[in-house]
Amino acid sequence: MKLKICLFTILSLLIVGASPSGASVKGILKKGYVSSKSAKKGVVIYFHGCNKPSFGKSGMTWEWLRQFERSGLKVYAPNSFAEKRPVEACKPPFKDKQKILRLRKDQAMQVVAHVRSKHPNKPLYLFGVSEGAYVAQSLPDSFDGVVTTSYGCGVDRLSRLRLMKSTPTMMLVGNPKIDSYIRNELRWKGDRSVDVSCSKPTTAENWHYRFFEDLGHYFSISDPRIIEAVQKVIPIRSDYKGARAEEDKRAFPPIAINSKMLKDFKGKYRKKERFKAMAIAPGQYWGFSWGAPSMEDAKLAALYWCANAQKSRGRKPRPCAIYAENDEVVFFTFTRKIIRKAQASLKDEGFDPGPIDGAWGKKSKSAMNAFLESKGREPRQHIDKEVLSLLAVFWDE
Repeated sequence: MKLKICLFTILSLLIVGASPSGASVKGILKKGYVSSKSAKKGVVIYFHGCNKPSFGKSGMTWEWLRQFERSGLKVYAPNSFAEKRPVEACKPPFKDKQKILRLRKDQAMQVVAHVRSKHPNKPLYLFGVSEGAYVAQSLPDSFDGVVTTSYGCGVDRLSRLRLMKSTPTMMLVGNPKIDSYIRNELRWKGDRSVDVSCSKPTTAENWHYRFFEDLGHYFSISDPRIIEAVQKVIPIRSDYKGARAEEDKRAFPPIAINSKMLKDFKGKYRKKERFKAMAIAPGQYWGFSWGAPSMEDAKLAALYWCANAQKSRGRKPRPCAIYAENDEVVFFTFTRKIIRKAQASLKDEGFDPGPIDGAWGKKSKSAMNAFLESKGREPRQHIDKEVLSLLAVFWDE
């Protein structure tokens, strides 16, 4: 076993300078995330899923990273998109999937060697999500602990793991009726159930799996069951207080929505069950989640996907706000048609809002506050339903 570890480390060090497409470990990590915290309790390498990762200080990914850091663990989160590679392969027929997995495994070997050279005497843990779980399970090496979520057990048709049997491993798997990724994987392997699939690689004393019938693809660190399972392998704290919604204590302007978003909301979103939430951002971006263990987790995931929708188009994410909780709309939105009506009404009242174009700019805001002052009302940052009512413009979701 020691010989196998030695050979893996030597191979990793030989390729640590650059990957096949020329990216260095430094570049992979620079476009990912490396915490500024010290490695008091050890180091965690976080492998993201098949989408481009969002390492902004909000969303489900950030909640996991933050909890690792709060537990005294230094986090390294490589970004596989830092080098030239095929685009995401998240949906059938999973184009270029094998090529992507080989590239990601090469990247992972480099990062492991780099982290071991930087922290030679510290415990080293792996945490993989979805496609990143495949990466974490595929390294023929020994670690102090490995946790994977949102993926099945094993990396091939025989459901084998490449990890050494000495590695404490915990695989957290959702219900294939909720998680289409698990459903597709079981079909590919020819297994009848998660239990059948996961019983094959877990004969080793240190390899374990947990099946969650009520969870799908998203595993939240605020779920006490998840914390308990992770603690068996990675030493995280158990005093997590729950998700922090990004929109809290933030003054948002009304966000204009379009017909495509409304169609998504009234069609796909409203058909979903269990705890669910939808988030929106300026520029006609949105995201939603469902099947979470709590409303706070649903909101957190929705904010993550809203931010990720902007990142995937190369935009710097603008703040997302929760638009709906379950089927209830909780955020004031408006359309260009309503803005034009408000501008026209301001002009009729003798306050110049600029062009009647449906774009709420500085001139429209100045006209609004001048109008409010004439009515003995306090000025405000953003138009709202009260202003529309004073202007005799009626807002209707």
